[in-house]
Amino acid sequence: MLHICIAGIGWAQGNSAELSVRKIVEHYCELNSKGKILDAGGWIQMEELLSKPDTPRKSPIWVVSHYDVNLVSVKDDTADVIVEYTVIGKINNNLIFEPFAHSNLPPGEISSSELQVKFHLAKQNDGAHEWRISEVYLAPLVLVSSAIEYLEDVRKVDPISEYRVNAEKSIAILRNSLKP
Repeated sequence: MLHICIAGIGWAQGNSAELSVRKIVEHYCELNSKGKILDAGGWIQMEELLSKPDTPRKSPIWVVSHYDVNLVSVKDDTADVIVEYTVIGKINNNLIFEPFAHSNLPPGEISSSELQVKFHLAKQNDGAHEWRISEVYLAPLVLVSSAIEYLEDVRKVDPISEYRVNAEKSIAILRNSLKP
């Protein structure tokens, strides 16, 4: 009976670490998917989850239809997590949405591509978070609705320009991609 309890405690501790690691990565992905990586206030929230804050790339903005936090592997004071994104395209520096398209699709149809991002985490002793992300691809990976919101905000700030026209065209394409 004692042997079973000890094994149970070990499993619970390992499971607890996996849940803690998963929670950190899920929170990071949620903030990124909402476009928080694109503004200073949002980036401050995301930096708290990193062991070595860095400057994120602002372009391209990868537009995703969804993501899944999958494989979680914890070993001692390190952990790895794989997040799979379904990317439908990107928004370039000129605010032009460039969808993934395959030659066998009708014009205007959007395809997707799978992207795996590996998160490496390290256990911390600073009290704020037990785990922090130590390595990850720092790029905007935003949901379609967040990409539309971002483009609408840019459009409001820049009333007359090529960027506004590009943003409007990109918004139309992205809204169309939301239709069933």
